[in-house]
Amino acid sequence: MQRIGKGKGPREFKITEVPGQLATQEQLAMLVTRYVFAKSFSRDRVVVEVACGGGQGLRFVAGVASFCVGGDLDIDALLLPGWAGRSPGRVSRVQLDAHLLPFRDASVDVVVLFDSIYWLRSAETFACECRRVLKSGGQALISTVNTAWKEFVPSPYGTRYLSATELRNLFCEAGFAVTLYAAFPVDGKKPMAGVVSLIRRFASRLGLIPTGIRAKEALKRVFYGELKQIPAQICEGTAPWLSPQQMGNPSDGDGFKLLYMKAEKTAGD
Repeated sequence: MQRIGKGKGPREFKITEVPGQLATQEQLAMLVTRYVFAKSFSRDRVVVEVACGGGQGLRFVAGVASFCVGGDLDIDALLLPGWAGRSPGRVSRVQLDAHLLPFRDASVDVVVLFDSIYWLRSAETFACECRRVLKSGGQALISTVNTAWKEFVPSPYGTRYLSATELRNLFCEAGFAVTLYAAFPVDGKKPMAGVVSLIRRFASRLGLIPTGIRAKEALKRVFYGELKQIPAQICEGTAPWLSPQQMGNPSDGDGFKLLYMKAEKTAGD
């Protein structure tokens, strides 16, 4: 995660979700779904979340994990109020670079990177770092926007957005056995869905999509209604969540907004 501009308030973080920002109900559901997904692979395991931001999902995962580490490039994110009160015996935080993880070889069970792979300078380097720090049979868990989604609007701060095929191939080439999932199906039957989709695409082509948090929140109110604050710590009851569906082929996810991946380290070095 990266912060653009100066200041320490939650609204200064422009390319991530941190506690205190306003979000739609679906956005909150997506946030909870990520960590329910991570929790299902984390029981009694050492878990590292890269680009953890405000860490709002780690305590939820720590409820089943043996130990959790939250790491982010931006030190301000690690000082947000949401970190206060966490159990020091179960969760720790560290400033880190996703391209050079500060962990010993084969020392971690699970590496998590949620909705952040497109900020990295080199996704290939990150995949190799996951391979290095994970134990045999360890897993990298990734979530990212589906580039096949017609309403997808890339951020001007993004470096590279991976399709389902590209994501799978990248981690397969790094020595992982990959399973892809998808969630949040596109619902074109809602009365306003087609109109909102058309406006989003038109605004994107003209470069009219705002980058500031306040401007984005204002647009969300217009098109999606009431917004709620992202809490300092999430739980299953924060919002309804969906169980990601396993994909047999990358094209199976074309009707979904988000992609998820479990990449398991295969036997070898």
